[in-house]
Amino acid sequence: MSTSMSFQPSVPLHLKSTRSGQAESLPRRAKRLAARGYTERRAKAFLVDAAVIISTTELMLAGFSSAPTLLTALGWMATPILWPVSSLAYFTALQGSPIKSSLGMRLFGLRIALRNGSRIGYKAALWRTIFFFLSITLLSPLVLAWIPVTGGKRGMHDVLVQSFVRDAE
Repeated sequence: MSTSMSFQPSVPLHLKSTRSGQAESLPRRAKRLAARGYTERRAKAFLVDAAVIISTTELMLAGFSSAPTLLTALGWMATPILWPVSSLAYFTALQGSPIKSSLGMRLFGLRIALRNGSRIGYKAALWRTIFFFLSITLLSPLVLAWIPVTGGKRGMHDVLVQSFVRDAE
């Protein structure tokens, strides 16, 4: 029995071949791999933000429930209004601020900015939030399919406000 050894040319570690056979530099490959988890990070950031909004809204409602019966009833009747209002306030205040991100976005290393990197401001953050909730309410399947296939990984709300979600520096 003879074992044949095939010759494997060594490739520098900082180069990786692509489908076309050309070498790809490490920074380009790192960006491509980071983009692969980008949509996942945006989704996880939104789940964190949703948890923050729900828990703070529930704490506000708990204050109503410790009050007399009339206030408890008013508190629970206000729930359909309180959640959207607290969501608008949360996203507008944080994304329009100098930190340029919500708590979930900061946790996952994301920020929102204009093309030149400046903050979007409170007015644009308000419209971005309104467009986001309208799009996920009315066009949910399309929104989920839209972000991964767009070149800039932008949601409809990002396109309408001309904002970009980027990696935080």
